[in-house]
Amino acid sequence: MKLFLTTDIRKYLAELEEFFYTLTLEDSDWNAIDAITDKYFGTDIRETEKDKITEEIAIIWGIEDVQSVRPNLSDEQASQVLQRLKKNHDANLGINWEVIEIVADILFPEITDSTTQEVTV
Repeated sequence: MKLFLTTDIRKYLAELEEFFYTLTLEDSDWNAIDAITDKYFGTDIRETEKDKITEEIAIIWGIEDVQSVRPNLSDEQASQVLQRLKKNHDANLGINWEVIEIVADILFPEITDSTTQEVTV
């Protein structure tokens, strides 16, 4: 039988959660703590009310993402694209595949060799 959480128990769990976050624990230790809290309170300590509110998110773009749009770029060049994206980030537009490609093209224009192009009439 699981215990229903009252206001006092919720407060205690929040304080306990804050304490746990001050510790450096291995995943196995977190799993043991989660198993105990799940057994007695019906919830993982990491899934309390506080965790149900997303306060912030981060989206990660990497060198591989830049190179998937422009495979001819080196790691260093792709890194420069990422740095420019970060420096000039437009929150209204965001970063997406098209923006990555545009910035890569601005920094490293693709060179077309006009001397090797053949024109057939």
